[in-house]
Amino acid sequence: MKRAALAAFGATALLVVLGAVAPPALAHTELLTSDPADGSSLAEAPRTVELTFSEDLMPGAVSVSVVPDGGSPAALDAVDVDGPSVTVPWPASVTAGDVAVNYRVVSQDGHPVSGSVHYTIVSSSAPSAPASGSAASAASSTAPQPTSDGDGESTTSPSIPPLAMISLGLAVGIAIGFAFYLRRRDAGGGT
Repeated sequence: MKRAALAAFGATALLVVLGAVAPPALAHTELLTSDPADGSSLAEAPRTVELTFSEDLMPGAVSVSVVPDGGSPAALDAVDVDGPSVTVPWPASVTAGDVAVNYRVVSQDGHPVSGSVHYTIVSSSAPSAPASGSAASAASSTAPQPTSDGDGESTTSPSIPPLAMISLGLAVGIAIGFAFYLRRRDAGGGT
């Protein structure tokens, strides 16, 4: 009876530890919306592009580029990261044509995610002056699909957060220790 109780305790402890580790390790951020919406045809270049993700991002691990069709990435001013939102100032050098806004972000779980949103600017005017209030954010937004999960790109952030690695190591250590304990009891002919 004692052995069954210990086995049940060991299995329960292992499941609790693995259950605590699995959700953060399996849940990856995704792009929820972009403003302007992905695939939009714009009368003029936007002042900014806002990307909103499903979870907070690591500010030092966000990379965004604005690339006109057939061109090189345009120089950007500082990209603003606030929790799950990234605000990209539109480069004055990109005024017309098909444009991709490529992003590569790392969420708090340490997983890199990359993708892009696309726009067509039908006019050759520079970005408009900022509107008073929040009229600029009134455009509708849709969720674009990421084009890649970043597996092939190098990153300074780990794929698995340190807390998950420690918890997994602890769970494995408990399981191995419990197995040795049971084996020793069985070898000694214990009750």
